[in-house]
Amino acid sequence: MIFITQGDYKWQIKLSPRGSGMTKDASISVYLTLDRSTPFPKGQKVYVDYKLRVRDQTQSGHTEKKSKILTYITT
Repeated sequence: MIFITQGDYKWQIKLSPRGSGMTKDASISVYLTLDRSTPFPKGQKVYVDYKLRVRDQTQSGHTEKKSKILTYITT
């Protein structure tokens, strides 16, 4: 999934349904990444404030994670 936000940056949500790393096969892993096709000059920073919701369709619940600090991505 690719979407565009304020500032015309293209973002992707990447999902690993079986987790990754130490939590492999025990959880899901969700990542917010800047799309590679977005022009991004070296050394530039993009500040990101995000909220992610994952809905559990079988238990009728959901999990919500909001950025705790103003995160930035740089090259």
